[in-house]
Amino acid sequence: MLLPLAGLLVGVVLGLILKVNVSFEFTRYSAVAIVAALDSVFGAVRAELDGVYDNRIFITGFVTNAIVAVLLAFIGDRLGVDLYLVALITFVVAFGAAVPFMDTSIIVGPVAKAWDGADVAYFVNFGVAAIIYGGYRVWRHRAATPAAAVGTPAHTLGSGR
Repeated sequence: MLLPLAGLLVGVVLGLILKVNVSFEFTRYSAVAIVAALDSVFGAVRAELDGVYDNRIFITGFVTNAIVAVLLAFIGDRLGVDLYLVALITFVVAFGAAVPFMDTSIIVGPVAKAWDGADVAYFVNFGVAAIIYGGYRVWRHRAATPAAAVGTPAHTLGSGR
């Protein structure tokens, strides 16, 4: 458990001492990578409290999460979709929605307690994330689709009627 917390502490201290400036083009990638890395650190703390922590799993998850998050944000930029912002909002909201369903050594949510310790937080988290991201994709598609493609008769376009 000391490795994730020590790494987090060293990273924060180095960031404050070195005063690293991240250019505007890379801020969205940095934000997504930081959220993904923090997810791994919190997962490692939870694993340690549950007695199943493993350094190899932490390090590979830490690196993999950050790389995948940055790659998805990069692909979104190339496609013209603000995936980084949607990913951050989706992650935070889905995590918040899952808290009442958690049954861990740190948090026992009211729903999990009422269900005799059933930890269904992963399923709730996935469902909420799918709804938020799916809704965003539908909204973006409708916003990008011209009126003629969604059922407006062509002879009324531009005629002021």
